[in-house]
Amino acid sequence: MDAPVDLYQRAIKLWGPVAQLDLCIEECAELTVALSHVKRGRVDPKSPKLAEEIADVSILLDQLEVLLNNHELVSTARRQKLARLQQRVEYGEAQRENDPSTRSS
Repeated sequence: MDAPVDLYQRAIKLWGPVAQLDLCIEECAELTVALSHVKRGRVDPKSPKLAEEIADVSILLDQLEVLLNNHELVSTARRQKLARLQQRVEYGEAQRENDPSTRSS
């Protein structure tokens, strides 16, 4: 978590855990819509609006770790997921190197 925990605790105390959960759901939905627009060419990937949506979701995901008190579990899961991603990328790259159709003439 790259965040001011105290600020997150204050936000949770001020607005309540249910409101923060609802806000996280809403922000994830807004990011989903923005990404759909990027995919269809309606929004520039470098748009400030898209950057704001990504930042909103990132901040609220950090708040969830504080709200649910599961930072260590999330950190462990993240490390495992990143290790798995690395394995899959390395395997995919090796497959591509061995595929004659991907070699340049």
